[in-house]
Amino acid sequence: MSEARAEPVRVLTFIEVRSDSVARASALLREYVDALEEGSQPLEAQLLHEVDRPRRFVLLERAASPEVLRQGEERGEGRLQAAAALFTAPPDRRTHHPFARSCGPGTPTAAERAGHEAISVVAHLDIAGGADRAGPEAALERLAREACRNSGNERFEVWQQTNRSNHFDLVARWRSRRELDAFAASAAARAFREAVGPWLGSPYDERLYRRE
Repeated sequence: MSEARAEPVRVLTFIEVRSDSVARASALLREYVDALEEGSQPLEAQLLHEVDRPRRFVLLERAASPEVLRQGEERGEGRLQAAAALFTAPPDRRTHHPFARSCGPGTPTAAERAGHEAISVVAHLDIAGGADRAGPEAALERLAREACRNSGNERFEVWQQTNRSNHFDLVARWRSRRELDAFAASAAARAFREAVGPWLGSPYDERLYRRE
């Protein structure tokens, strides 16, 4: 039991706000992120703003254990409640554990925080229920290796949803949109899409974000 509690946890929370409240919601959500990171235990939080649909945000949380995550979210509860009045729907919260290889800093570097050209990607991969996941999972591992070798990549992670083990989220950061597009057109990225295509349970969903 103690080992299970010590497992690292990853959370994606998708948030949509009113079109007349984007700036205010962003400010309140940044306060929530600050509260999450105030504790003595390691908890990293990032707020990302969707490029193509500015009413949408995603909050990324990385904690050493569920208990650390719980403590952080308790600290920020009041700030999140203040922001919730501006939401158009309840937040879509998905809990994960790390899967496959990842690369990049454990916490954002000064360059990450200051970079205006850098772009983040969250991609959702749904493998059809009942399918043999060995092929798609191997393809995910190969893609992670290739992305981590790319000089334009600053961070690449694969997360597996805890309550739906056939659902994966790819969380990445690239130095620029140009370098992301170059990798998306590469042989490695194409091979990945070809490998997972026959097993998809829903369309492959990729969203682009800038850091708030």
